[in-house]
Amino acid sequence: MDNTKLIDRLIIELNNVKYGDEAKLNCLIEKSEMIVKKIFGESSDYISSLKNVNFYPLVYPVDEYYYYISWNNGIKRLMNLFLTMKEEHQIFFKEIENKEIENKNTIILNKKRMTAFSEKKETNKKLQVFISSTYSDLIEERQSAVEAILKSGNIPAGMELFKSGNVTQLKTIKDWIDESDIYLLILGGRYGSIEAKSRLSYTHLEYNYAVKKKKPYFSVVITEDALNKKVKEFGTNIIELENRDKYNRFRKQVLKNISSFYNDKKDIQIAILDTLRDFDKKYEFAGWVPGEFLQEYNRLKKENEDLKKQIIY
Repeated sequence: MDNTKLIDRLIIELNNVKYGDEAKLNCLIEKSEMIVKKIFGESSDYISSLKNVNFYPLVYPVDEYYYYISWNNGIKRLMNLFLTMKEEHQIFFKEIENKEIENKNTIILNKKRMTAFSEKKETNKKLQVFISSTYSDLIEERQSAVEAILKSGNIPAGMELFKSGNVTQLKTIKDWIDESDIYLLILGGRYGSIEAKSRLSYTHLEYNYAVKKKKPYFSVVITEDALNKKVKEFGTNIIELENRDKYNRFRKQVLKNISSFYNDKKDIQIAILDTLRDFDKKYEFAGWVPGEFLQEYNRLKKENEDLKKQIIY
């Protein structure tokens, strides 16, 4: 039962106490003490106030007139005490109610701000794109890819930091692929260094790893004309001679999936810019978010959680 209704019941019962009905009055006072302890606590001043209400005359000799006056004065004091209790409880309850309304409004406002931060985060979000390729034959192509990714407002990873062909580097690169949002393969004319256990190139292993991890990926593959042109300019060291069959199988595998051809560095940049735009619409990327956005978002989230704990009604 609502605490206010409990006090109202006491007021009704007090109005029904007849003059001289000490048994009913004493029962009501005992009941009042229990209700006071429930509403205001064991150490409430109302408990001592209840005990100090006097219903009997303090003058002697006692006659019916003084007894009647003392009884009625006691009833009035008890009634005033009940009314004061009710008023205090209503004020206290109103304060709680107002506080909860304020908390609920703050939660709603914070949710709106969190939504706004999420939308702002999307516009400020930067995707990490891992660039995979053989190294020495594709230095310029990799640099073009880096420039395109930076131009799109995103973050390139891999780059010249790693050269496929080292086991410990491969483990590190796999970690980088895991942490990246998108995997990009640039496939030129070389197959790359072979990993002893799998007998596949490290570049091939990186590609398979990205596909296995269901990482959003795409490839740019050199055309035959562009490759022939590079051979004339740089010699046969930029094409695969030793593992030609493996290169052809890898190239065929890549072309079955999302890929584009390139004749020059400009084609690489166009393919990257177009694909990143498409991927941004297609996938929900975590991306890199400025620290201040994340801190404020987490602060609002925690504030809402704390406010919800304070809401009891």
